[in-house]
Amino acid sequence: MTSTTPASAQPAHEHLPIEQVRVNEGANARSQMNPDKLDEMTASIAASGVLQPVIVQRTSDGEQPFVLIAGHRRIEASKRAKQTTIPALIYDALNAAEQAQIALVENLQREDLNAIDEARGYQHAIEQANLTQSKLAKLTGKSASHISQRLTLLKLPDECQGYIASGEIPLPASKTLAQIAA
Repeated sequence: MTSTTPASAQPAHEHLPIEQVRVNEGANARSQMNPDKLDEMTASIAASGVLQPVIVQRTSDGEQPFVLIAGHRRIEASKRAKQTTIPALIYDALNAAEQAQIALVENLQREDLNAIDEARGYQHAIEQANLTQSKLAKLTGKSASHISQRLTLLKLPDECQGYIASGEIPLPASKTLAQIAA
């Protein structure tokens, strides 16, 4: 796996019927969709359409022949905006490592990804792609210490993670929480 386009070929670009795209819940790094931001995206899509394609992989499922790799909020907003099709980059064959890389990089480029979701995205990529933190750092352009610090958040109790994700507890306080939890 490299930081360039996956080796499994360049994707095709098409408009797909939305109902043919399967969304795998739990595969998305983002655990929550901000309702206000989703409303804004819905209004934007209703007015201008989807400007950035979602990323999918072709499957053998007859009813839903595509599985979503990146673009869950665009799919949801498009459905709410009563769109029937969505622009998509279609890969024919991606391995788990390539899927994890694409999904992670796409989500990390979003400004509103909270630290817990970011950490879960790193953990998912490490598990799916069998990466070390060092290799993940090179793929994402983040420092190894940044990734390590984020992964440490996942050792906190779920309640603390929820407070950090919601912003009720500031991220700098997480180090103290980790010490207390240990």
